[in-house]
Amino acid sequence: MQEDSAAVIGNHIRRTLRKSQEWGADIFGIGREIHRRFPKEWKRIKADWDDIYRDLEVQIMVENKIVITGLVERPSF
Repeated sequence: MQEDSAAVIGNHIRRTLRKSQEWGADIFGIGREIHRRFPKEWKRIKADWDDIYRDLEVQIMVENKIVITGLVERPSF
């Protein structure tokens, strides 16, 4: 059940990311995180971030843990 739900969550994130890239809207804050972790690199790419974001390849890793399974009558996916 955990693996199935992780796959569903990952697919939702991928679709949302692709759509946000089409729109040029960094809704996940990837640019902000680059700026925070790598300020020198951000300074270099900041002006082109909109174009870079549209073509950015992102690796999505979903980690989830189902703790109590008896409370849901039917899965949400």
